[in-house]
Amino acid sequence: MPINLLPEQEKIYLKNEDILKKISIILLFVLIAVFFLIFIFFFLKLFFLAKIESSQKQIFQIEKELKSDLFQNFQKTIEEKNQDLFQIQTFREKQIFIAPIFEKIFSLITPGSIYFTDFSFQKNFNGQIHFSGWVRNRQELFYFKKDIESKKDFKEVYFSPDSWVKPTDIDFSLNFQTNEF
Repeated sequence: MPINLLPEQEKIYLKNEDILKKISIILLFVLIAVFFLIFIFFFLKLFFLAKIESSQKQIFQIEKELKSDLFQNFQKTIEEKNQDLFQIQTFREKQIFIAPIFEKIFSLITPGSIYFTDFSFQKNFNGQIHFSGWVRNRQELFYFKKDIESKKDFKEVYFSPDSWVKPTDIDFSLNFQTNEF
């Protein structure tokens, strides 16, 4: 130990300065270490963000390619199905339900008195229907005409003049319009 001839106050002051220097050096090393750690964490963050962004771009590109093919196939399938539905709808719109008209006509005749030999119709704005047939006598034809005219579903009921010429074994021709179509 060296001999120190300084007064006690000076010794304490020098000792405090020495401690302060040591503390300053330690704090400087701690501060440098903290800054070094901050820089390391900052660069790690930038590195991982760049990796994540790169991965996201790759994922997005792959998804885009997949979606593009899938979307095109899906869109093609949808267009095909829409075309099928359009064809079905067109068919349904053109479909004609004749059964209700036959039911109404057949409910007006007595079995064995009137026979139908021909039937035709036109699906247009007025629903023109034509029946040809045979009836035993003029009286049954007359009752049949009255029954058809009494139905609200049948309009512009017309029997050809030839239908009324013969009194028996009559070949008749009937035309009327309906809104059933």
